[in-house]
Amino acid sequence: AAEADAKDAEDYAKDRYAVLPMAQSQEKTSRVWNKVKELTSEAVGKRVLVRARLHTTRGTGKQCFMILRDRQYTVQGICAVNDVISKGMVKFAAG
Repeated sequence: AAEADAKDAEDYAKDRYAVLPMAQSQEKTSRVWNKVKELTSEAVGKRVLVRARLHTTRGTGKQCFMILRDRQYTVQGICAVNDVISKGMVKFAAG
């Protein structure tokens, strides 16, 4: 129990990730979603919201590379440990 409490204390991003129910668009939000096929090089290095399925992941230490897919279009994303993303979040993203 003490180890679990210590891990929770270290995981400062635990409120930013979880297994969620399937999105069924039951409510409107103010979020702006981008289509994978419409992403351009202008999005490099920026935070964007996309609705896609996780095609593959590859964890490497403190970062995780992921391929997100929407129909035949794909985009590579990265999740790396920083002041917002914890090591636990990277492990979760890597599967």
